[in-house]
Amino acid sequence: MSAGRAWVVERIVHFEPGDFVKSGIAHFGFHLRDGRYCAIAHPRHYLGLVGEDDRLLWTAAPEPVVEGVPNITAGLEFPMYADLLPDGALVVSNFGNARLYRIDPATQSARLLVDGHELGMVDMGNCVVDEEGSIWVNEVSGYRVWRFDQTGRPLETLGDGVAGFQAEDVSFDEVRFNWIYDIRPGPGGTIYVLDSRNFALRVIDPDSRS
Repeated sequence: MSAGRAWVVERIVHFEPGDFVKSGIAHFGFHLRDGRYCAIAHPRHYLGLVGEDDRLLWTAAPEPVVEGVPNITAGLEFPMYADLLPDGALVVSNFGNARLYRIDPATQSARLLVDGHELGMVDMGNCVVDEEGSIWVNEVSGYRVWRFDQTGRPLETLGDGVAGFQAEDVSFDEVRFNWIYDIRPGPGGTIYVLDSRNFALRVIDPDSRS
């Protein structure tokens, strides 16, 4: 806030118990990279897309969520984050069952892309899609970052599942993390890693592989 200027309250929203979206705002929500707004309810195991009229266009959940709103059946369990694939479908990561789902609003369908437990993942944090269309996923307490192609095939893994830290630049084969809270796409194809228990912000550079 610059000197001499005050904050302006745009609106105040009071959620009643059970409310998912109220006045176009969710308890937890985020904007997709194309500007559309997603609402997500982690412990209630669903997410939804909010339209321009502040109403839900659809939800994705194991069972229908809101009467009159189309639901895309998907085995979400504590969903964490969603990002857009190049073809307009969404990928959704789930902390509860370590699964990555592809949600296709155009066909109102969902497909399991990655079963993390089958790959030995401890859990699954967030997911981001890079400029090449690869999907990056972090294990929070598994101390690893994974890269998948758009079909869910594992391409590479950073970290060996053992907590650690290196202050200097290290290769993909050597890097270690400790409790990865979040990942986000950066400029030039880089991936930012919030390496929580190391109190560090790390940068993955796929070009230099460090």
